[in-house]
Amino acid sequence: MDYKEIIKKIEPEMEKAVVFFNEETKKIRTGKAMPSLIENIRVDYMGTKLAIKQLAAITIGGARELLVQPWDKESAMAIENSFKDNEFGLRATISNDLIRVIFPEVTEENRQNLIKIVHQKAEETRKKIRHFREQSWTDIQKKERDGEIREDDKFRAKDKLQELIDKFNEKVDEIVEKKEKEISI
Repeated sequence: MDYKEIIKKIEPEMEKAVVFFNEETKKIRTGKAMPSLIENIRVDYMGTKLAIKQLAAITIGGARELLVQPWDKESAMAIENSFKDNEFGLRATISNDLIRVIFPEVTEENRQNLIKIVHQKAEETRKKIRHFREQSWTDIQKKERDGEIREDDKFRAKDKLQELIDKFNEKVDEIVEKKEKEISI
C-alpha cells in the first residue's frame, strides 16, 4: 500500500464529517418553524432513546410553532421533557393530547447564539478532519520507517494531506458562511 491509497482511504471519512456537519446546520432554526428542526431530537421513552419522529406526527402550527401529536399518549410527557434545557430555547407545553413546541422570537441575541452554535459545530468537524489527517500521517510515517515507501514520497504525502485538509476546511467554511447569512436575515 503506497501513500496514495492511505490518503484515498480517509477522503470518504472526511466527506462524511462534512456531510454530517451540513445536516446538523440544517437543524439550526433560521426564523421559521419546520418539522425537520425537531424530528430527530432524542426522547428517553421506556428505557430507550428514540427520535420524536418515531413517536409522533409533527405538523406546523404557525410561523413559530410546531404541533406534536404522539401516537401513544403515554409518550407525551417524555416528549415534552426532551425539550427541557435545549440549546435553541424551544419551549414545549402539553395541551390535551397535543404538544405545542414554541420557538423563541429571533432576536439579535438569539441570532448571535445560533451563529455561535454553528461555529462550535464547525470546529468539531474540523477536529474530526484533523484526526483523520493525523491517523494517515502516522500510517505514512510508519511505512517510511519500515521501508515500504521512500522519504520523498512521505513528503509528497504530507503535501497531499494538506491539500485535502484545505479542501474540506473550505467546504466547512462555505457551509458556515451560508448558514450565517440565513441566520442574519
